[in-house]
Amino acid sequence: MKTNHYMIEGIKFFKEGKFFHALEKFISALKQDENNPVIRGNLGETYLRLGELNSAIREFEQVVILDRNDFGARYELGRIYFKQKNYYKAYINFTYIYEYNSDMFSDYEIQNYIDHIKIISESMANFEKLGIDSKVHYKIGQLLIDKKLYSLALNELRTAVEIDPDFSEGKIIFVKANYFRIEEIIGKIDLEEMIDCYIENNDLSEERKIKYEKVKDGVKECLQILKKNKDIESDELMKKILVDFLMLDRQFSLAYDHIGSVAEYENLKPRLQKILQKNN
Repeated sequence: MKTNHYMIEGIKFFKEGKFFHALEKFISALKQDENNPVIRGNLGETYLRLGELNSAIREFEQVVILDRNDFGARYELGRIYFKQKNYYKAYINFTYIYEYNSDMFSDYEIQNYIDHIKIISESMANFEKLGIDSKVHYKIGQLLIDKKLYSLALNELRTAVEIDPDFSEGKIIFVKANYFRIEEIIGKIDLEEMIDCYIENNDLSEERKIKYEKVKDGVKECLQILKKNKDIESDELMKKILVDFLMLDRQFSLAYDHIGSVAEYENLKPRLQKILQKNN
C-alpha cells in the first residue's frame, strides 16, 4: 500500500535525522489515511524535532482523539504544554498516564513532572487573583523545594528573578535551591575535607573534579548573586553557602575573608590560611 511505502521512507529519513524529508513523506502518508494514529504520531514527532510546537500539538491531539490510550502522544503533549506553562493541559495528560499506565512512565523525570503539575494545580486557585507575576513563580518554587524537586524549583525561581530583577528574596531562595541541587549531584559539601585536599594536593580529586564540572555553572551563577546581595549577612545558611561556593570555585582569598562569619567554620580559618600561603 502507498501509505506503508510513505511511512517506511518517512521513518528511514527520521532515523537519519533528515526531518524535512521525513515530514514530506509523513504528510503524503497521511493523505492516504487521515485517521491513522501511527502516521499522525510520527508526524507529531517530526514537527517536534523541527521546533514547530503548535503543529506537533495539533497532531498529538489528533492521535489522542483517535486512540485515547496512546500514552506516548500524551507524554509529548504533557511535555510541550509544560514547557509552554499551560499547566492545566499538561496536568490532564500526565495524570491520565499516571492513572492508567504508570508502569510505562515510572522514571524519576515523569514523577517530577507529575508532582510539579499537582503542586501547581493545587496552588493555582490561590494565584489567579494575583496574576502570573514574580511572586507567583516564587511561591511555586518554594513549594517545589519543600517537595525536594530542586531542578524544577530553579526553573520557577529563575523566572521570578527574570520578571523582577530587584526581587532580593527570590534571589536568596534561588541560591538555596541551587545549593540543595548541587549537594544532590556532588554529595554533601564537606569543607574540612575540601581544605585538606587543597593543602595536600593543591587540588580536588579527579572524582570531585568530574562532579564539579557538572555544577560549576550553577556555582558561578550563585556567586554573582551572593556577592551583590547584602541580605545574606543575617542568614546563616547563606553565609555558609557563600564560603562553600567560593571554595568550589577556588576563590581562596575571598573564602578566607568570609569564613570567620560562619560559626561552624571558625576553627577552619588557620587551615585555609595554609592554602593561601602555599599558593603564594
